[in-house]
Amino acid sequence: MKEIRTTQQWYELLYDNDNFVIYGAGWGATILSRSIRYFEKKVYCYMVSNLIEEYECDEIIVRQLDIDYIKNNNCVLVLGGLEASSDSMRRLLEQKDYSDFIMLTDAVFMEIKVENLEREAMQWRHEYNIKSDDMIVAYVYPGYYDTTYAEERLIINRIRESKYIPIPKVLDDIHCVGTEYEKEIEAYKSAVEACCDFSLYDNIPIDLIHTFNSVCRTSHNWIASFESCMPRVIDITDNGDIRLKELAELICRDNCLGIFPISYNAYSINKRMISSILPYDMADIIISKMHVLHPPQKSLISEKELQYKIMASRERVKFIFIGHGFFIKGGKEIISAFKKLENMYHFELTIISRINIDDYYTHATYEDRIRCLEIINNTPWIHYYESLSNDKVVELCKRSDVGLLPSYADTYGYSVLEMQAAGCPVVTTNIRVFPEINDDECGWMCNLPIDEEGICGMSYSEELRELLEKHLIDVLSDILSNPEVISDKAMKAWNRIDKEHNMERYESKLRSILYF
Repeated sequence: MKEIRTTQQWYELLYDNDNFVIYGAGWGATILSRSIRYFEKKVYCYMVSNLIEEYECDEIIVRQLDIDYIKNNNCVLVLGGLEASSDSMRRLLEQKDYSDFIMLTDAVFMEIKVENLEREAMQWRHEYNIKSDDMIVAYVYPGYYDTTYAEERLIINRIRESKYIPIPKVLDDIHCVGTEYEKEIEAYKSAVEACCDFSLYDNIPIDLIHTFNSVCRTSHNWIASFESCMPRVIDITDNGDIRLKELAELICRDNCLGIFPISYNAYSINKRMISSILPYDMADIIISKMHVLHPPQKSLISEKELQYKIMASRERVKFIFIGHGFFIKGGKEIISAFKKLENMYHFELTIISRINIDDYYTHATYEDRIRCLEIINNTPWIHYYESLSNDKVVELCKRSDVGLLPSYADTYGYSVLEMQAAGCPVVTTNIRVFPEINDDECGWMCNLPIDEEGICGMSYSEELRELLEKHLIDVLSDILSNPEVISDKAMKAWNRIDKEHNMERYESKLRSILYF
């Protein structure tokens, strides 16, 4: 194993080699892939540990981890994960007696990311060609945390008769953040994403910029959707309040047309934060610009299909869990609860998850991941997929009876909407936004102790884990003892999607706020 500790070492590696395989298919893999391809080297594929079916991600094939493939194609294997999440990758490679791989420090990942963005922005600035009579709406690419999921859910093509264009993300001056990112990588990622500096594009004919979680430094009109706070500044340094006020001033300017919390919970959290920190007049301006816009969600199953689904006889109840943040979303407790019920009822459980261990709440370890995988791989009623295309996920939701997302912490939980839209009522906890999108009428709730912001009021502990597991056992026992309740809840869950998350209504509300 060779560790890359500087960008100079990374570029030397690219100079000396032509063919690469990246272990991982997430945030880090995308950063490395862009850098490798910029220097006209080849990324043969992404590889992951557990995969049923190959799929494409970022125009690159995702394959099952295969050491012989790497050797036969004379590829350099690079770990595409931050140090915390790479631990399980390293251990698996050691088990396969393979040590000829490359690992990057978190600092190098961040430096490569910034350099990627700067190159892409300058290239786009010189090559852009915008010709349209429609309103030009720009969105950031890559999106927040270098994914496009939130942008696809909330932004892209949400206003008809508008031309949406991706513009390369330009992060605000990272030096003013003042944090040691080697020590606080997640906080650093959040801090630098808090503001995008689009002044480079001020002379480009753009009518509106729409971002997610990021304030805009620009002369163009702009809006932002956000999940918790806006500005999203984590106070990990002595100048946290100064940074927040600096970004708040950008929201107060006339060219910020509105900021949109994606839940009433986010509205409440942000209002409380800015009211306690900012001067009254500044806080008042920002509050006046806040308008709650829950994410839109189209129906994923027709009424006829739903009627057939709920009328079909059930030999066993089919449950489904979706979420790479396995432990923070209650995955461990789900398995434990079902194991206690396996000799009493007939059921199946589908799990779609990379079983990530890098969450801030449960502090799950590599050993926790291995124990869960051992249970999963040796339990006949569990069907496990590390990752699937969105179409495959939707199909599995349509064939499932009950969804599961009993999270300890979650800013929204988009998979709840997707499961409901597929006629699949959901078991959630009562944290954050969940009471706004789920209740005992259209699903089931596991109540945890929460504070006034809907955040779980207890630190993760054996006591809290046992509490959630007990709630799950009670709820699952009720479902399995009375499966007829699923049909009524499925219909109500499906109906609430059209009522509360209608695509046309989302557009209409967005237009009314923007006055066009």
